[in-house]
Amino acid sequence: MLGDDEYAREVLESAGFGAVESTAHEITVRGPASAVFDRTSFELFGVPPGREDEALALIDRQLQQVAVGPDDYEYPLAFRIFRAVNP
Repeated sequence: MLGDDEYAREVLESAGFGAVESTAHEITVRGPASAVFDRTSFELFGVPPGREDEALALIDRQLQQVAVGPDDYEYPLAFRIFRAVNP
């Protein structure tokens, strides 16, 4: 929800901040698969026991969309930076 510019502005303004401004940014970062997933977190994300290999295959398929080499990936990131005045 904080990725929604209008919603984030409303939250800041309702908390008493003024002159709220935001700037959108897009960058690409490079790193290994371990930068975005860890097999030990399957349980945390609700992957049922016995379906880990299926989950791993789905993750691998998604990672191939951003692969640039063996265990080297470029991850596109989009974010907003907010500036506000606390009166």
